[in-house]
Amino acid sequence: MVTGHDADLHCVHNTRAQCHWFNVAVAFVRSGAPDPSRPVLVLDRGALQVGVALDHAFPPAGSVPRIVVDPRSPKFASTAIDSANFSALVVASDSTCGGCGLNDPDGTPDSDALDARQGEIAAFLNAGGGVLALAGANHGDGKPANGADRYYSFVPVPTGRAAHQTPVTLTAAGAALGFGDSRAVPPIGVHDDVNCCQTHNSFALPPPGSALRVAEIDGKGFPVTLFSSAPVTDVGIVSKPPRVAPIDAADVILLPPDSPATRAPGSPSTRARECVGRRRLRIRLRRPGRRRIEQAIVRVNGKRVKVVRGRRVRAPIVLRGLPRRRFTLEVTVITTTGRVITRTRRYRACRARGGRAALS
Repeated sequence: MVTGHDADLHCVHNTRAQCHWFNVAVAFVRSGAPDPSRPVLVLDRGALQVGVALDHAFPPAGSVPRIVVDPRSPKFASTAIDSANFSALVVASDSTCGGCGLNDPDGTPDSDALDARQGEIAAFLNAGGGVLALAGANHGDGKPANGADRYYSFVPVPTGRAAHQTPVTLTAAGAALGFGDSRAVPPIGVHDDVNCCQTHNSFALPPPGSALRVAEIDGKGFPVTLFSSAPVTDVGIVSKPPRVAPIDAADVILLPPDSPATRAPGSPSTRARECVGRRRLRIRLRRPGRRRIEQAIVRVNGKRVKVVRGRRVRAPIVLRGLPRRRFTLEVTVITTTGRVITRTRRYRACRARGGRAALS
């Protein structure tokens, strides 16, 4: 699990806010271990806030056994990261969060030490161990000018993005993990886990085929927390072989306004001849199998133009003021299981009267 929340800091200082979030996250990453009662390997330094947060989140103090190691120390280099010794690895937030423990404002020595052990950490994950990487802040926000984006480089996740835009919204998958949002309408549980405190970075959407799931979404439509129980391979975190044919981008169909709704997915048709008048385009999202769509993000030529959530995804999405020439339309949906599916199509301007656009 990776997140833009610095829950270690907030569980210690901000009247114990996000202690429930921290409890849920740590419990999740320990749950798949061969022996979940094994200690947690905590990588932290300075004020050692992760250990204090564990005691606040799992009373009484000491309920979660842990071994705390400074990533810069010789001890870390000699500590075996394996499921025989540990149930999970918890990495403290980056110091640029404003009071957290790892790295320096102008350097990433702790992340470099972790990055050097990528192979061991991948093997640890594949043996059932868990990883919780907290806020990368300036070293995980996708802005190299703020500092090298090294914080998350030891795990195969999408590159960090800019600091998130409020509010944070829980997905159904995040709520199923146990996270709460008492500010939601209607409330999700009694805990204010996701909007109680400042959050420092979000992530790019997972690529096609990724088994990463989205637990929380920021106001720009980017994930704040990603999680998975799938294995790590040389191409990243991938889905386990399913019992049925996998759902891919073809299962989310964009229907131009005059297209028969009963057309079979992917069937050849008059798509190349279909036009949309007055630089408008109406698209409809089809439910991908048994999964429900929770959020849809629409981009034209890479620019986000619309984000729809909840019941609004059932209605046609109307785009206006489209480019007069060729353009690329990309629709990304996040399902209630946290899965991300992306569909891309190219359109071109028609010469037909009315300045209409056609699929390219």
